[in-house]
Amino acid sequence: MQDLLLEQEKRHTAEINKLFEKIATLSAPQKDITSDEDINVTHSEISTNQSPNIFLATAIVDVLDEQGRRIQCRALLDSGAQINLMSANFMRKLNLPKCPTNISVLGIGAHSSQASHSTEATIFSRNSNEHYNLQCIVVPKITGNLPNCPVDNKSLVIPPGIQLADPTWYLQKPIDLLIGGESYWDIILDGTIELGEGKPKLKPTTFGHIIVGKLQQVSAYCNLTVLESLNQTLSRFWEIEGLPEDTQINDEHRDAEEHFMATHSRTPEGRFVVELQFKRDINGQIPRLGDSRHTAVRQLHNLERRFHKNPTLKRLYVDVMHDYLDKGWMERVPESEVKNYAYYMPHHGVLKGV
Repeated sequence: MQDLLLEQEKRHTAEINKLFEKIATLSAPQKDITSDEDINVTHSEISTNQSPNIFLATAIVDVLDEQGRRIQCRALLDSGAQINLMSANFMRKLNLPKCPTNISVLGIGAHSSQASHSTEATIFSRNSNEHYNLQCIVVPKITGNLPNCPVDNKSLVIPPGIQLADPTWYLQKPIDLLIGGESYWDIILDGTIELGEGKPKLKPTTFGHIIVGKLQQVSAYCNLTVLESLNQTLSRFWEIEGLPEDTQINDEHRDAEEHFMATHSRTPEGRFVVELQFKRDINGQIPRLGDSRHTAVRQLHNLERRFHKNPTLKRLYVDVMHDYLDKGWMERVPESEVKNYAYYMPHHGVLKGV
């Protein structure tokens, strides 16, 4: 029994000695954190990956809008599609009339999506006199940005004298139009130009030469990890949290402040009101705000035709407009005050269900 107690006492003494050693180590003078000998621990790793990029046939074409103007868009040529597609955003940009339709668009894996509208579009080549009339189904989005990964435009040497259908083939951009098999074979011409082993090909079309096929390229990835010293981390923290230095006030800031001081006011309810400020061009002139008058006038004519068919709607609409005038929510603008930078808001009546 006595030997067991002596053994436990020795063990306790050893543990106490270890504890005192740790306390002594922690109590010893530490390195000054403001020393210039702070150490950064850095770990870096570089890896490479060889993966092919597959280029699909894209072309920059012109499409006529409602007013007969040519609007540029990016099209995808797809011989495997039985229909032509147009993105909803691009159709709104063209402002083309749309027709109701009920068609199921079947994609990969038999995934079906319902389309409710279609439109007719006239497509013009930018490199020839060819044009095509297409019936397009309107969908929210055709596909993702193409190409699907970044590409160095210097990776391909295009022969001199070649007019590319898509000069920006290497930029990841959205697709506005998909031209299917109905017109595909009328657009594709005979011939192929090889650009080298492991590189895509050039195919002539009525839109210019398209770049299609595989591009084998090496991608390098670098992973860098830096563990800073406590001193550097604290220093940067205080720099971020510090007050900003005084900056020079440029002419735009000065004009904005002067405009606010000259036009702001406060309503009896305590709300601040300030006039909109227009940014002037280099000549000091206020630029136009687009051609909004044409759209607003067309909407007004449509509204008047509805009034002719529905007198009750006209009466309710006129009552609401008079109410807006009485409450000061809108005011009549004299013709003499209408300038080039005026913006015309299209308006229509909406009947709320009771």
